[in-house]
Amino acid sequence: MQAGYRGFEGEGSIPEDSRLIQEDRLTLAVVGSGGMGRLLARLLKASVHQLILVSRDVDRAKLIAKRIGVDWGGYESTACADICVVAVPQRFVVDTVSKISQGLKAGSIIADISSVKTYIVPEVLKILPDRIDYISLHPLFGPSVRRSPKLKVVVIPVRCSKVSLDRFILVLRNAGLSVILSTVEEHDRIMSVIQCIHHLSYMALALTLIEYVKPEDISRYSTASLAHTLRMLRRFRRILDVVKEIQESNPYYGECKVSFIEYVRLLSLIDKRAWNMLRDALDKLSRIEV
Repeated sequence: MQAGYRGFEGEGSIPEDSRLIQEDRLTLAVVGSGGMGRLLARLLKASVHQLILVSRDVDRAKLIAKRIGVDWGGYESTACADICVVAVPQRFVVDTVSKISQGLKAGSIIADISSVKTYIVPEVLKILPDRIDYISLHPLFGPSVRRSPKLKVVVIPVRCSKVSLDRFILVLRNAGLSVILSTVEEHDRIMSVIQCIHHLSYMALALTLIEYVKPEDISRYSTASLAHTLRMLRRFRRILDVVKEIQESNPYYGECKVSFIEYVRLLSLIDKRAWNMLRDALDKLSRIEV
C-alpha cells in the first residue's frame, strides 16, 4: 500500500465475485497519469464510489490526484478495482496490461482506450486471465477537450457478460458520455476515414502552406476559415506522434487512402464527374447532425 492512498486497506474484505452489481459502491482505477488519464479521472469520478489514479510514478499520481480530488496508487492498487481503464499510449497498452492483469480480481473489467483495435485487442486477450472481462473503449475526444454534453465514446464488448457491459455503460452515461456500441472491425474501418484521412488532409495542407506561402504572409492573408484551421494544426503539433501511430496501425487506411488521393487528383483537374459527386456528397453531409 502506498502512503497517502485512501481506502486500499480494506481490499482483503472484498469478495471475489466483485462489487460490480452495486453501482453506488464501484471502484474504478484509471491507469496512466498523462492527458487522457487525467481527463478520464475528472469525467468519471462522480459516477463511481471511488476513483483511483494509478501510475508507475506514484509521486506523480499523488500530485495529480490531489488536484483532481481522487485517490492514487501504484499498479498494485488496481487489485481492488471493479473497473480498470488503461489510459496509456497505444504502444504501451499490452505491456501495461501484462503488469496488472494477474492482480485483478475475478469479475472485474479491464478496458483500453487505444485508437486502433485490430492488433491491440488480440494481444490483450492473449495475456488476460479468463476471470477478467474485457471491454475496449475509444473516447472520441482528446485531453484538451472541455466538458461538453456531446462527448462520445465507442464501446466494444470484446469478452464480457451482459451485466458487466450494462454496468460499465451506465458509469459512462452517468458521466455525461454518449455511448456508441461497435465491433473491432467496424470501428477500425470507419476510423480509417474519420481519423486517418481527416488527419492526412490536414498534414498535406500544412506542408503545402509552408512550401508556397511565407509565414508572415499566411498571417497577413489568413481568412477566418484558415484561422480556424491553423488552430487545429497547432493542436496537431502536440499530438503528432499519436497521429503517426494511428496512420501506421490502422489496417483499413491503405484502401481509403487510394480513394482519397484519386479524388484529390480528379478534383484538381476540375473533372466534371468528380465535381458533380462532390455536390452530392456535400448535400448529404450538410444534413448530418454531430
